[in-house]
Amino acid sequence: MKRKTSKMRWMIMLVVMTAIFSSVNLHGQNNPPLTVQIYDSAATKGYIFTAPYVLTPPYVYNHPQMILDRFGNVVWYRIFLNGGIAATTSDFTLQPNGLMSFFSPVLGRFYLMDSTFMIIDSVYTGNGYDTDTHELQVLDNGHYLILGREMRIMNLLNYHWFGSSHNMPGSPNAEVTGAVIQELDENKNVIFQWKAHDHFNFGDVDSVWLNSPATVDWTHSNALERDFDGNILLSSRYLNEITKIDRTNGSIIWRFGGKNNQFVFANDTVGFTGQHDIRRLANGHVTLWDNGQYTDPPVGRALEYSLNETAKIATLEWQYIQDSGMYSSAMGNHQRLPDNDRFINFGFIAPAYPMMVHIKPDNTRVLEIYGEPGYGSYRSFNYETLPFTINRPSVGCQNIGGSWYLVAEPGYPEYLWSNGAVSQTVPVTATGNYQVFVPYGGEGGHVGSEVIRITNLLNPCGATGINSTASSGELQLSCFPNPVQNESTVAFTLPGDGVVSIILIDMTGREFPLVEPTRISQGRHALKLQIGNRNGLYVLKMRYEGAPDLSPLKLVRS
Repeated sequence: MKRKTSKMRWMIMLVVMTAIFSSVNLHGQNNPPLTVQIYDSAATKGYIFTAPYVLTPPYVYNHPQMILDRFGNVVWYRIFLNGGIAATTSDFTLQPNGLMSFFSPVLGRFYLMDSTFMIIDSVYTGNGYDTDTHELQVLDNGHYLILGREMRIMNLLNYHWFGSSHNMPGSPNAEVTGAVIQELDENKNVIFQWKAHDHFNFGDVDSVWLNSPATVDWTHSNALERDFDGNILLSSRYLNEITKIDRTNGSIIWRFGGKNNQFVFANDTVGFTGQHDIRRLANGHVTLWDNGQYTDPPVGRALEYSLNETAKIATLEWQYIQDSGMYSSAMGNHQRLPDNDRFINFGFIAPAYPMMVHIKPDNTRVLEIYGEPGYGSYRSFNYETLPFTINRPSVGCQNIGGSWYLVAEPGYPEYLWSNGAVSQTVPVTATGNYQVFVPYGGEGGHVGSEVIRITNLLNPCGATGINSTASSGELQLSCFPNPVQNESTVAFTLPGDGVVSIILIDMTGREFPLVEPTRISQGRHALKLQIGNRNGLYVLKMRYEGAPDLSPLKLVRS
């Protein structure tokens, strides 16, 4: 008996918003390899922001911005063009307003990224001063707190503190660089400015940091913090000092550490040297990372003090030492997490030690991340949650002709798999971890899928928990890029031969045909559509008429 069939119509819709979209320039995945040691997988959390690089050649690996998941797997990374030190960025962080920021040493400014990792703005110091790499804070009122640098010519003949033995006189025409603090309003006008040259004496510096008698990095200030009372905390590494500055008139309120220390260290006989990352906690305490390079003996410590600012007493409330023989020659930060765990980035340390550690309140370790020798990160952060969703590519599993394949969702111009493959589909030929990266976030940005762990080659899909999809029978659709400008590529997979038409609909309901009804064969297809110079929000609608044995519609990406 011949069975009568009837056609069925399927309609799928994608929201498309026209906007400026930068072209994607792909790189290889030559990121510094990271080794993760997990001691308590249940206590790991959130996302880790880091930007590892090396200061001196050879530049074996790229210098990426990276977001890792709670187990140290790469979620997103970006590598800028040119390679080597020219591509280095630092201070990759999440700001309180939900934007991400980083500093480009080559371009000399901070950049702000939105939730899709697109660069939307830049911030730099005003009044002609160079922007310092060390600090940008976006304040609650939309203002910016930023560090800059000022160079003045000084006669340093009377200071015999230079050279390898620190006994040579300075130059009579030395170029001396000191810190500049600025607050910029929402329009980036300078509304507050403070200069170290106007408030510190040259002799406040610790001579152990001085080398060249003619070009002097004097204060090497490296952190700013808006205090609860509106005043400003400044960390000056080469003074070994934290300074509290009056936000209204620029006067110094107190000095903590260094030659001009005004505090009694009640229960800390070590103090701190070459410190980074002064932060005020909600409980009123302050935290910092003590690099400890010039303490006796040298040792790096994460510290938390309570400060009696009236009696000038500093009480050490907590400390963490990774190893009594470890100190940090540069960089580093110490983050107290919401549940009182700590995340500590050690900066530049000897290769035997990790780059960063996550510890519990009792100092037991949750996780350690090791990098290649010579590589470090200026700062690293662990965020329990993000104020946005990272759109990661999905991966399906198919059995084709008796062989198993992992299939990344369609619509991207490039696919970079962790095993070196560069196709959308890869055969499952070995156990282990698989992950695919696709372009995301403009120049050099790539977002990764979830890590797929293959443990059983006889039934890899069942072992991974990802959806197993047949090689035919499902209708799939995506468009790239989205948002778009002028043109977009629509990628789709037809479960059978059928008639396809595509139209664009604006928010008033007006329709603009893009593809007239056309018979298209079963399988994967990609059509480049000329959207035109349109602004606003549109719906991209695709109609498909095919056979009645279609499986339910699967919308892959919108």
